[in-house]
Amino acid sequence: MTTHGEFPIAEFGFPGPLRDRLVAAILVGTKTSTSSTLVEYSIEDEPLPVIGNKQTVVDSNN
Repeated sequence: MTTHGEFPIAEFGFPGPLRDRLVAAILVGTKTSTSSTLVEYSIEDEPLPVIGNKQTVVDSNN
């Protein structure tokens, strides 16, 4: 998992208009949650998220 400072990076969608709209929605507070399937975490060998953990959200320009 890539990190920025002390927090892991959260990327939504692929770089481009969709990612930028999602990040904008996060910043104004209209997007407050996300979801994924358990199998995606095992495929990517990523730890499961923990409620209350923080991540750095990046736009298309990182």
